[in-house]
Amino acid sequence: MKRSTLAFIAALLALAATASAAVAKQQPPNIKKTNVCHFTGKKYVAVTVSTKTAMQAHIQHHQDLIGAPVPQGTTKAKTAAARAFCAKLPVLTATHGGSSLSATLTSTTAGLSGSLATSARLGQGQICLKLSVTSTSTPITVSGITILQGATTLASLNLSTLSSLTSATSPLQVSGCVNLDRSVVKQVLRTSGLTIQIATSSPAGGLLSGTLG
Repeated sequence: MKRSTLAFIAALLALAATASAAVAKQQPPNIKKTNVCHFTGKKYVAVTVSTKTAMQAHIQHHQDLIGAPVPQGTTKAKTAAARAFCAKLPVLTATHGGSSLSATLTSTTAGLSGSLATSARLGQGQICLKLSVTSTSTPITVSGITILQGATTLASLNLSTLSSLTSATSPLQVSGCVNLDRSVVKQVLRTSGLTIQIATSSPAGGLLSGTLG
């Protein structure tokens, strides 16, 4: 009797395991859906991302807004809210479309000074800037831009997307948007007292610095 009972229990467990495996096979993986504001080149449109591959593609689109503050949810009302939010987004520039930070730049190099205006927004992997450098000696060439928290470097900007890094006359005007990790953009927006440093190769060895605020 005891053996029969044990055999019956074992059979039930095997049947349950088989049924669970079959159900699991039929159900799709539980992937969290995320609303993203995708930049088409002229405007933003809302898309709902449901796979890791698709999300990775949007992460590589630095102008796309991912996560907060994009409205989340897949109900009809929430997707409508995401569409309305994305449609109203302006294109980010150094003076428009994001949270603004600026700095007055000073230098120990005689005759070298400048100013910087920046703009960035949470969820977007870019910072846009407008830089002016004045020097009593010319030409002027910017060779590096670095953001620091104390002595720690948060980001060394890739200057390849910026315009006019060299000028034969003073002042030098530099503008454009630079791609950054979204985590760095978030830190820049939420950390007070960050230092911005501008290096010049002409004047040789020049260094301007200021506090973003």
